[in-house]
Parts: sequence; structure tokens; C-alpha cells
Amino acid sequence: MKKIIVPVDYSPTAKKALTVALDMAGQVKAKLEVLHVYHPHLDPAFPYTRIPSKAFFEEKEARLNAFIEEVVSGHESAGTIDLEPKVLAGVPIDTITERSKADFDLMVMGTTGERGILEKVFGSVSVAVARDARCPVLLIPEACDFTGFQKILYASNHDFGDQVILQRIFGLLADYQREEVHFVHVVTNERGDYEVQETITAPILVEQESTANFIVSDIRGPKVLPALTKYVEQQSIDLLIMATRHQSFLTGLFHHSKTREMAFATKIPLLIMHFQQ
Repeated sequence: MKKIIVPVDYSPTAKKALTVALDMAGQVKAKLEVLHVYHPHLDPAFPYTRIPSKAFFEEKEARLNAFIEEVVSGHESAGTIDLEPKVLAGVPIDTITERSKADFDLMVMGTTGERGILEKVFGSVSVAVARDARCPVLLIPEACDFTGFQKILYASNHDFGDQVILQRIFGLLADYQREEVHFVHVVTNERGDYEVQETITAPILVEQESTANFIVSDIRGPKVLPALTKYVEQQSIDLLIMATRHQSFLTGLFHHSKTREMAFATKIPLLIMHFQQ
């Protein structure tokens, strides 16, 4: 991992996301870009400004630098990290998504943000960006207590894309120590009983993974989200990974299904990966 981008909106969750990104960048000596995107037409600090002036832009840069300094000042490895602040004007969702095309290996974002007019107009920026970004997106929930990625869980649909996604996961997290990798498929069970059944590990799934215990399980429960959440809690999982192959499917998933719910319900980081990445 060489380049990480962290979009921020100065909220407490953005501070947490930046702290996690600093931890990750410090471990692998990755370059870190801290990005703030503002929409001048809807900026509550400058409600009547339609064309940003030099002073306006300088104020934005100063606020971003102050935010970074506040977070970095308490971080032990901050002095060794190549960090670049960047301020851009535009619609946050579109601008962040476009910026994600610039050869970043990972984007780290909080799942909630600064409340106000932008949130009312655009909805959840983090969820929309995770849907459309051109790199993997690590969503950091508000209640997250980041301690590393010792136990990771990949939620599978048992389709042909799993091997590709797993190889990319192992490549992305190659420099991070892992104890267990859980490959889990959830099957709905109308009876309402929660059950976990470990299955035989397929060699093709673990050919890239030799540093951790690989556990393959089928989970049965009345609904996907509660069953997955229960497994996460019982196994003390500290990174949940979900992926889809098709953009249209992912869009629907974020509107009304389990990935969007997990992005806001979980207390652990959620990594969203796209098959085409």
C-alpha cells in the first residue's frame, strides 16, 4: 500500500478516520492525502459567496491545516508520515469520487459527518462515495475503537468473484499482521435459529494467505444483518469486508440492504471493495 486518501469534514468521526489512516500509513510508510471538499454555494460560513476569492480559499486551507495539526499532534508516528493537505471546491460526492481515480490504494472515511445543509442536500457522502469510488473504501463508524486488523471477516456470496477479491484483500493488507481470516456466507433460515457451521477450506481461496488461520463458515439465521452482526461479536472481528461484482447491484445494496445498514450499525471498520477495481 503506497497511497491513502482521507476525505474530511472536520467532524469527530473524520478525526477518528484520520487517526486510523495515520496508524495504517505509519505501519507501511504510505503517503497520505487529507482532502477537504467544500461547496461554496452552500457553505454556511460564506452563505453569499458565489465565486471563491483568494481569501476565501486561504481560509479553507488554514482550517484544514489546523484540523490536521490537531489530530497529528497526538499521534506518535506522525513525524514519519508523508502527509499532503488538499482543498478542492465542488460537490463533495462527485469531487471525492473523481479524486479517487488518482492511483490511490485506499480511501478512509467516517460514516457520519458534520450535520448541516450539505447533509440535507446530498445525504450521506460517505455511503455514496463508497458506492462509486475507484479504490477500496474503508468506512470508520462513529463508535469504532481501532486496534488493528488481527481478525478480518469477508462476507461472501459464494460466487466466482471471491477468489479475485480475496487476492486483492491479501495484497492490500499484506503489511498488516493477521491472526485469523474468516470467509463467511450467510444463509437465511425461516425457523429463526442461529447456527454456525464450519466447512472445508478450499485451497484456491487461501493460496495467497499463509500468515493467518483461515476459517470458512456458513451462518444460518432469520436475517442476514443480525446473523452477521452476531458472528462479528462472538468472534471479536475487527474488520468486516464486503464486495460486489456489479455497480448496479451495489447501488441497490446501499439503498436498502445489508451493506448500508452495516456501515452505520457496526462498531468496527467496514471495507467496501468493487470487483472491477
